[in-house]
Amino acid sequence: MVITQRPKAIYGDKASMTLDTGAIEVIGNVRYVGPEMTLHGTEFLYNFKTKNFEIKNARMETGSFTLLAKKIYRGGDNKIIAEGAEFTTCKDCPQSWTIYGKKVEVIPGEYIYLTHGFLTIKGVSFLYIPYLVFPIKKDRESGLLFPNFRWSKLVDGILTQPVFWAIDDNVDMTFEPGIYGTRGFYNEYQYRHMFGEKKWFEINSNQAWDKVYLPGKTDFDRSGETFFRYYLNYEHHFSFGHDFNHHFNLDGMRDLDMIHDFAPYLYPKVEGSEVGINTYLNFRKQFFDFNIIGNFNRNQLVSDPLSFDDSYVQVLPKMTLSIPPVSLINFDFFPLQSISLGLNADYTIFKQNKKLERKYIRNANRANIEAFADWNLGNLGAIDLRSNATWDAQFYKFPYEQEQSLSKHTFLFQSQMKMELAGIHKISYKEKIPRENINFEKLESKKVSNITKKNLNLIGDMPSINQDREIKTFLIDEKSYRHSILFLLNHYYAEKTKFNGNKRFEQQIVTDLGTFDNVDAVRENEYKINNATARIVLPIKNTLELKLVNSLVQKTSKGTDPFIDGTNLWDNFNFSKVFHLQVGQGYRFDIESNDIKDKLTRLQLSLGLEYEDARIVASEYYFWKEEGHIFTINFNQKFDSGDFGFIANYNTFIRPANQNIKAYVNYGPIDLLKIRTYYDFDFANMKTNDFLVGALFSPPNNCWKVDMSYRITQIDSKFSFNIHLNYNQKAFGNDEF
Repeated sequence: MVITQRPKAIYGDKASMTLDTGAIEVIGNVRYVGPEMTLHGTEFLYNFKTKNFEIKNARMETGSFTLLAKKIYRGGDNKIIAEGAEFTTCKDCPQSWTIYGKKVEVIPGEYIYLTHGFLTIKGVSFLYIPYLVFPIKKDRESGLLFPNFRWSKLVDGILTQPVFWAIDDNVDMTFEPGIYGTRGFYNEYQYRHMFGEKKWFEINSNQAWDKVYLPGKTDFDRSGETFFRYYLNYEHHFSFGHDFNHHFNLDGMRDLDMIHDFAPYLYPKVEGSEVGINTYLNFRKQFFDFNIIGNFNRNQLVSDPLSFDDSYVQVLPKMTLSIPPVSLINFDFFPLQSISLGLNADYTIFKQNKKLERKYIRNANRANIEAFADWNLGNLGAIDLRSNATWDAQFYKFPYEQEQSLSKHTFLFQSQMKMELAGIHKISYKEKIPRENINFEKLESKKVSNITKKNLNLIGDMPSINQDREIKTFLIDEKSYRHSILFLLNHYYAEKTKFNGNKRFEQQIVTDLGTFDNVDAVRENEYKINNATARIVLPIKNTLELKLVNSLVQKTSKGTDPFIDGTNLWDNFNFSKVFHLQVGQGYRFDIESNDIKDKLTRLQLSLGLEYEDARIVASEYYFWKEEGHIFTINFNQKFDSGDFGFIANYNTFIRPANQNIKAYVNYGPIDLLKIRTYYDFDFANMKTNDFLVGALFSPPNNCWKVDMSYRITQIDSKFSFNIHLNYNQKAFGNDEF
């Protein structure tokens, strides 16, 4: 039986209709199909005059939710009431999660109101919800979000309840008050405003009325007082086309211990060992790039958490100008193939909040200039020749010194001879060949006889099935390889840096103990700076380097894409370096010694290998004179159900030697379960920096997930139990224990 009233229709086994009253009664396998919803049930009463309806043992389905109920009926204009109902956004319910309520009111396209409800997962009720308003609008809606639960070993349970306010389409606000364990009342606030594409600002704030913390107090017992603590962040960004960009970020807090004590909330927001004001303005055109950078920060590395380190050097401000190389000569003959000039310059004001200079000068204005010329001589047979000359100069002004200026400058030269031996193997392409164009008899004659397959559980032989005969089109995917051996001979020469002016500041940068940054370093001695990045740099006073680079690059065709015009090489092919080996050794001519180790620079060894889903990259820098090592290795192996890998570091120039390994495993024994573990161990101090083990259960219906984890850090240990519910069409919410 079918009753239609476009665009609605009613299906059932048996029906009766009274034309005078407009009443319709349908019994058995009832189904109502309308533009807003579909209803299923055992008995359906409908009045096509009043539009009222009632359906028993009902199931309501819309594009965003499902409702099961003993009875569903229309309770007024644009209102549907369900009794003894279960509500969910799952597609396979009631097998997944539901919210049961004695009475549920549904306003289509607006809200669902539920009273005396229980959150149920897989038939088990574990959370009572006295009242719930659930938006079913397509647009975002103000209201309560799911509460957050955490458990910390130090402060016990943490409970917060976020409240979302959709002020406008481009403006929203979130409050999250709660109880932060034994510390007491806590609140988090966020305000976001979007003005347009890449134009926005937001405010973030955390407040705590802490009953445990007092400055200098180290235990976690309640202090008997309430200490108000806050963190405030303001950030905005404005971009106007590709030429003008501006960013501003402000971080502030009452006490510096707050980041440690509220790590789950503040660690993602604070970067580095400073909080304060950081901003930049960028303006660029084809022939220049101009920036203004400013920082006014509060140093966190102080003993008093309430103090401000006035001796900390601020950058107020820094202005940079970069002019890309401009071609002066461009010929096709040796030795004047091309000559170009370029410039990088900046002006920086270094200033303490209060003048607290002791041993070193900490207040200065510095102009830095790097003017360079690139000279490409061209090819001499198979050898490519090129050279670079740079004038590197810095000019200082010291407002609090009697001798208020200093200048230093030097010339840097680099020359290179390069020869490459390269070969290309095969051609990369993809081609589809119809089955009728393939000679199967010729292919079979080349194969080893494999007509039958043995099966020990069967008597006799079972003939194999030739699946090739069922394929209509065969795809040939051919890869090509480029093997390159590159020989490089580099010569570096730096004139001795010339100083003129303040002897005090000259002494503090020559000894590398009072530099503002690496720009102040004496160029010919820059390799002596005690950090890993600078140490692996070659001495450039007078050094000859021989380098060998051996690489194998794989080229794979992407095939035809109708949405790409294919004019660019990268649109048509993928490139991956499947193997590389790099060896580099330098020899110093500026050292007078009979010991060869004094004249040899660090030995550089680098190896990379990628095969199918395995990848390993290792580098070693060996220092002959010091007999020291800087070694790193990175390994990753992917497989169908996950991946695993590790990163190891070894540096003998740090005391005690840096011996650190970070290992991880992600494994999914089945599609529904993902297991993960992470381990960071410091061998030098024989301690664990970070340890995590967890499991994520994700049913295929994308309705809910359960995540369990246990984590140990140097600060705290934490057990988490998260239930993620897909309560709308776009994202998961979560309850965390």
